[in-house]
Amino acid sequence: MGNDAMRPRRFLTLAFAALAPLALAACMSPTYYQPADGGNGYSSQQIADDRYRISFSGNSVTPRNVVDNYMLYRAAEITLASGHDYFVLLEHDVERNVTYRTYVDVPPGGYFYGYYGALPYGPGLWPYYDPFLGPFYGGYAEVTAEPIEKYKAYATMAVHSGALPKDNPNAYDARDVIRRLAGYILRPPP
Repeated sequence: MGNDAMRPRRFLTLAFAALAPLALAACMSPTYYQPADGGNGYSSQQIADDRYRISFSGNSVTPRNVVDNYMLYRAAEITLASGHDYFVLLEHDVERNVTYRTYVDVPPGGYFYGYYGALPYGPGLWPYYDPFLGPFYGGYAEVTAEPIEKYKAYATMAVHSGALPKDNPNAYDARDVIRRLAGYILRPPP
């Protein structure tokens, strides 16, 4: 196959490589308000007649305040569903989890440390690269680490009936929370 025949294939490969990260980023959206089902979303557990443990986990593009608001919204839903008027947060926190995505950029003319060799594979040898085995070759490469933040809000709450106590800053009127946050809740498409 000549060079002219390889050009369209190379172009398509380069175009796909350039557009793939953009397509992936376009697909990434904040976590929807939905049950966790082993992934991101809300979970709740009744631990006594009037007490619940609730949480909301977001993905890497869900901001901290959204995670916290979704947890409060879930607390209000549970309060109303159980026939009560307000809830009190007994414990409440938002946990931040940071991982790092690492990129290695080897500029033209540079090379990375490692060993190129061959392993038996079928009728011949199969080339491979192992960065941990010698002999080592010197060179340089730029390494970039990008932080990826995810948040999880969790609380223990007690549900109550009657008038909201004005002297407790951890008490929330469930209907008021639903009314104020409903416009910010992002639900999964039907």
